[in-house]
Amino acid sequence: MKNIINFIKASAVIGLLVGSFAYSYADKQGHIEIKSTVNVLKTVVVDGKKVQKILPAKKVLPNTMLLYTNTFTNISDVPAENIKLINPIPKHTLYQTGSAQGKNTDITFSVDGGKHWAKPEALTVLDKDGNTIPATAKDYTHIRWVYMKDLAPAEQQNVSFRAKLL
Repeated sequence: MKNIINFIKASAVIGLLVGSFAYSYADKQGHIEIKSTVNVLKTVVVDGKKVQKILPAKKVLPNTMLLYTNTFTNISDVPAENIKLINPIPKHTLYQTGSAQGKNTDITFSVDGGKHWAKPEALTVLDKDGNTIPATAKDYTHIRWVYMKDLAPAEQQNVSFRAKLL
């Protein structure tokens, strides 16, 4: 598989494997530059202790744990506000519950392709009989981070999540 580290701005796609992108509402005003990366999380033994290493995603096989990171930077000379980053959960991956992170962010999920957003405990889906049941990580289609502060000029922040390649 391809090396899956690509530079994107706004809503560009991040490679065949991930089919992932980050989109920022503030970027419409030309304030935000986004760099998205995909790395492999690998457990290795260092000095007799198991340690998790972040390595470039060069060759990715099923059951590999992936770390998706979106780095966003204010490239303007004024504070950026109303920053919302949206990332689809890549096809053929399973979001790892509780792994979405981002300093000063409100994190919500969608189970309907990004039409509606809620915290995990409020998400529901229909089962095969049409009954409403609680959603699980396998039902998530997108993650949204709302940055709760203004991003100062030249300031940079990161949001991330983990997913396992199926």
